[in-house]
Amino acid sequence: MRFYRNLYLSPNIRHPGVLKWRLRHNAGNLAVYVLMLSGDDPASRPGENQLEFCHCVFLHQPYMRRRNPMIIGIAEGRLQAFEMVRKIVQECHDATGGFDLKRYLFPEENGVL
Repeated sequence: MRFYRNLYLSPNIRHPGVLKWRLRHNAGNLAVYVLMLSGDDPASRPGENQLEFCHCVFLHQPYMRRRNPMIIGIAEGRLQAFEMVRKIVQECHDATGGFDLKRYLFPEENGVL
């Protein structure tokens, strides 16, 4: 699992370093959701399937370990995860005038990972 260098955090997360350690080592986190880049589907058009979020317990699955997801944000609760997605989309639109989130988050790689 990889973490975005400018990791988005919910306002009430106090110790992000401890939380990242807990996520890496499969320690229990009851109300934590992670926002990550979507898997690249060759059939999807540009701008589709950019972000997804899930409860942190799904990171324990073998599929997710093989996938090695890029964690963009950590939210405490589902509503804060929705709010975090809204915030990122708004920042992207304000900065670029469009909705290509991967290109906005990773400008040095032109949005391709």
